[in-house]
Amino acid sequence: MGRLQKRSFEKVFQLAFKYPWLQTKTQALTALLFEDCEDEAQTQLVIDILDRLKHITIQEYNECVSNLALDIATCGIEPIQSFITAMSPNSEADSGQSVLYDLKGELSKLEWKGYRSVNRFDQTAKAYKDFKKNVGEREITIVLVDNFVGTGSTVINRVKRIRELFNESKYPEPTILVKVLICTEGGKKKIKEADIEFSSYYIVDDKLLEKIYDLSEVEQKKDLMRLIERKLSSSYNEREFPSLGYGESQVALSIESKNTPNNVFPVFWWKYYSDNRVRDVLLHRAMDDA
Repeated sequence: MGRLQKRSFEKVFQLAFKYPWLQTKTQALTALLFEDCEDEAQTQLVIDILDRLKHITIQEYNECVSNLALDIATCGIEPIQSFITAMSPNSEADSGQSVLYDLKGELSKLEWKGYRSVNRFDQTAKAYKDFKKNVGEREITIVLVDNFVGTGSTVINRVKRIRELFNESKYPEPTILVKVLICTEGGKKKIKEADIEFSSYYIVDDKLLEKIYDLSEVEQKKDLMRLIERKLSSSYNEREFPSLGYGESQVALSIESKNTPNNVFPVFWWKYYSDNRVRDVLLHRAMDDA
């Protein structure tokens, strides 16, 4: 074994020992650190980010869903006047609809019955029309759910649009609560500043490079990351490569058995090189959602 190969093996072994979730991903880790990264500075940058990555196991995730159900059932809202609503914008399967489905079982265990499930946020006014026909005109509570919030902009836009839809239909303005499993620190701050009632179970760092390094080093580290990113394709199915993560969020997050948010550094999940070769990636994200 050559000196470079031995040093590479030792680094991968150390990381896999330190972070057990990496133990089944040593091939992808080796490719990222010693093929995609061209020098020690780039390799160390990736290692520094991995040292701050939050890994959520499927057991922790499921516990979050159970806690979310308990929160909904005990927060003082009446099920008959509640719409539990996915943050989803369309009928395609996504994280919001997954959480909505998981809540179905958990809420039934708590005997919290009579609420309405709404698969798309923009269908809430239509659902209220049916509700009004059957129950009469009443004020309702909409609980928007999802598994992850990144920049916070989507939440703010969803809440704004729901209020517009109810106002256009001359329905009573609903109370809107937003309850998610995981949120970035910056996203939570932005949502709170918009005066939206919001809660989450895990808070993860965004703008991570600013938190790891001195301010004087941050731009240099961003440039290093962009050098690694240059090896990857610039788009996929007309979706532009999200440098440093969507909105330059700079998130380091892994959720076992779940789709990786696009706010995460794409060097960990973007599946294609610039010549369209398929990469062996550390994290999985369905590229149609890229």
